[in-house]
Amino acid sequence: MKPRYVDFSHNYSPNVQVLRRKQQEESIPSVVIWMKISLPLIIGIDLCVTFVMGKGKCFSCASTNMQYNFLTKQRGPQVRIAEPLIFDNFCNKDTWILKKKALVECDGQCFKWQQIVNNSGDFSLMTLRSCYGRMFDKNNPATRPEPDHGLCETKETQLSCLADAELIQSVCWCDDDECNSTSRLMHSRLIICLLLTVVLFAHSVAIQR
Repeated sequence: MKPRYVDFSHNYSPNVQVLRRKQQEESIPSVVIWMKISLPLIIGIDLCVTFVMGKGKCFSCASTNMQYNFLTKQRGPQVRIAEPLIFDNFCNKDTWILKKKALVECDGQCFKWQQIVNNSGDFSLMTLRSCYGRMFDKNNPATRPEPDHGLCETKETQLSCLADAELIQSVCWCDDDECNSTSRLMHSRLIICLLLTVVLFAHSVAIQR
């Protein structure tokens, strides 16, 4: 007896095609799915780093009480050869208000110097922020050498001329872009960055469902 061959091609319904297409979609390797999910996350992290760190810039400003005879004033770090972009008392704390008008390109380290006189709770501030290599004469032996890495120092001194008064002086060099801003600015930008990354990741997971 000859074997019988049954042609099922006429019974190949659209429902079968849909089922096979679904099976093919479900057979996509998990690594591909993970790549689809992680790609927006990677993009978010990259944007985050750019947003927080900036692009080779430092804040260049000084409080208004440093403006008179800035280059020859003995108070503050020496030896200065260039003025900051702007003299403004927002330089003391709220650098985020100054933003673009106080930013300069910098190939080296950012720098911050601040002197605070605490007279029984009454504070008087003097502040300088800059790109160290642009504002100071590094070839002059009177200029403090730029450190090889980020460095911050704080010194407190009692003032003999004022009772219950002390002088607090801090100096910082840092390697990250815009790092000589206020810490509040950097923290707020980091929070925004993290929220952006979470939103991108949640969106990428949602569209895969």
